[in-house]
Amino acid sequence: MTSMAPGDLKRISIEEAYQGLQKTLEGFLKSVPPSILPYTGHLSGSFGKNLRGRALLLSAMGDDHLLDPSAIDLAVAIEGFHLATLVHDD
Repeated sequence: MTSMAPGDLKRISIEEAYQGLQKTLEGFLKSVPPSILPYTGHLSGSFGKNLRGRALLLSAMGDDHLLDPSAIDLAVAIEGFHLATLVHDD
C-alpha cells in the first residue's frame, strides 16, 4: 500500500460538493428501514435548502476554494440527523 501525501487527494469545487450532498442524501433516505420509509420519502421530495450541510461544506473549503470530498459524508450526516429530528417530531 502506498501512502498518499495530503496534496495527492482529489479536491472538488463547492458546486461538486453540493451535488454530492444532494445525491448522497437521496441515497441515504432511500436506504432507511421500511417502517420509516413513508416519512423519509416525503422528506426526500422537499429537501429544502440543506443549510446545515451547505454550511459545513463552506466551512471545509480551503484557501484554494476547493474541499476534500470526505466533507460530503459529514454534511450528509448533519442533514440526516436534522431530518431524523423532524421525523421524530411528527
